[in-house]
Amino acid sequence: AGPSRRYTERVGSILGAERVKLSTPVTSVEKVSGATTNGGGATAAAAYELFTSSSSDRSDGGSEKKSLDIYDEVIFACHPPTAAKMLRSGAGAATSEELISDLEGIVYADNAIYVHSDPNLMPRAKSAWASWNCVGRHDLVAETAGVASGALMGGNGAEAMEG
Repeated sequence: AGPSRRYTERVGSILGAERVKLSTPVTSVEKVSGATTNGGGATAAAAYELFTSSSSDRSDGGSEKKSLDIYDEVIFACHPPTAAKMLRSGAGAATSEELISDLEGIVYADNAIYVHSDPNLMPRAKSAWASWNCVGRHDLVAETAGVASGALMGGNGAEAMEG
């Protein structure tokens, strides 16, 4: 089990496994007013209903939105454009267009990843060696470095992966 699994297990132990929904992709989030939140708690001034798409026997082959529940807070543990898409897909009132615009405005770049164990490509200071280091143009990055994965994966070659 990798670190991601440990994170979800830890969250489940804190919140209670019954409150954590795994393998349930959220497709939209709608802001609702005056709703009773998950667990039948007090009525919240603002709450959020989460939806997933469920495949159905519709003749057009489409899917239907299925409510997962209503929550008083939502944490988006995903890339900003994915969060923006979930918010934009919601039909609820008062979804912040400014927030959606800010999330959509975050730019990503393709990166080449090199798996190696060459100490010549590592930072000069061994204390700065990490699993992920940046190799960049000298005018953009103060010191160039490589990706040290030899200790993590036992590799000793140099393989490039586009991503």
